[in-house]
Amino acid sequence: CGRFVFASSFSEYMIAENSPLTHKEGAACNVYGATKESARLLCQAVALQRSLSMTSVAFSNTFGPGDYSHRTPNLFIHRFKNNLPVALTPGDALYEWTFIDDAIHGLLAAAERGLDNQVYYICGCGIKPLKEIVEAVRDTVNPQGEIQYGVYQEKFHCDYTSIDHEKLTRDTGYVPVCDFAESLQKTARWLEEIGFE
Repeated sequence: CGRFVFASSFSEYMIAENSPLTHKEGAACNVYGATKESARLLCQAVALQRSLSMTSVAFSNTFGPGDYSHRTPNLFIHRFKNNLPVALTPGDALYEWTFIDDAIHGLLAAAERGLDNQVYYICGCGIKPLKEIVEAVRDTVNPQGEIQYGVYQEKFHCDYTSIDHEKLTRDTGYVPVCDFAESLQKTARWLEEIGFE
């Protein structure tokens, strides 16, 4: 093995909504994210002990053809496409969606040109309030789609202040190139093709 690349998630940086601490200061509230971080640190320790080259990537909310899950990108696209309302939080928390093609290019950039013992966040459409992302989804998929704000309350959010979202670009030259609206249309067509329910 020439290099080991650990796949993490933006969930690693989730903190409680009213936490006085940042993720860098030790705040954590997401079991999945804490497990990812723990596994990453264990792998780093083993890699160092065995003189193995290792780098890590943290994926944001990745979407696109090939994702059969019922995570929010697929659910929101499906609901808008079928004239069903999308129930949301107030939508103020920051998020980012990354199309699968950009995620793969970011992964390869980190694997081929990233530095050892780094965590590279793979960026996509840009960090913005969730409501802006969901409104862009609606406007692309079905401009008449209904968004119901405030149905749910945020209990945690991604601490983007603890993420260096420009590190991958600085170290490898990676830049996301996918057009968000085009990526949503491709995903919507694919979901229709597979009969997503």
